[in-house]
Amino acid sequence: MKSRDKKAINTLKKHKEKLNDLNNHSHNWYALLSDLIAKYLGEDAMLYKSAKSWYSFAKRGSSEHLETAKEIIDSTIDYIEANGIKIENSIWRRIEKLNQKVVYGSITGLIGLVFWAGIQFSEIRNIKNEHKLILENKELKEKLQSLTINPTFDIPKEETDSNAKSN
Repeated sequence: MKSRDKKAINTLKKHKEKLNDLNNHSHNWYALLSDLIAKYLGEDAMLYKSAKSWYSFAKRGSSEHLETAKEIIDSTIDYIEANGIKIENSIWRRIEKLNQKVVYGSITGLIGLVFWAGIQFSEIRNIKNEHKLILENKELKEKLQSLTINPTFDIPKEETDSNAKSN
């Protein structure tokens, strides 16, 4: 059993001990018990819902209602021993409590962010490819300039000069 479960059980037992003395308990015992059950089991627990409906009809300080409250405390302790307390810090519990517009807006924003990142990645890849092509083009130009072109025929200078004199 986890330490938070033991702490919850000890708190409920202390609350139950306070209910043993009719004269020595505060008038808000039903609200405190309701809050403890909601804290440890969650507001969607059937035990909390039944206790909440019972509290709306309870008479303050009635010994018969105090016995029922003690039974509810015992049931809550048994539940915690078997299942542990409900963890309210999970991400799914927080999402349940958010407004639907906030959730839908966040999801839409996240999808937009993913698309934007994809576009940026493709643009970076295109720029890299263009840079590779430019470098390859420069290398080819350098190789082309380094090649020497040998002419296949030579025109003798003497023949052209003799033709010019004969005319």
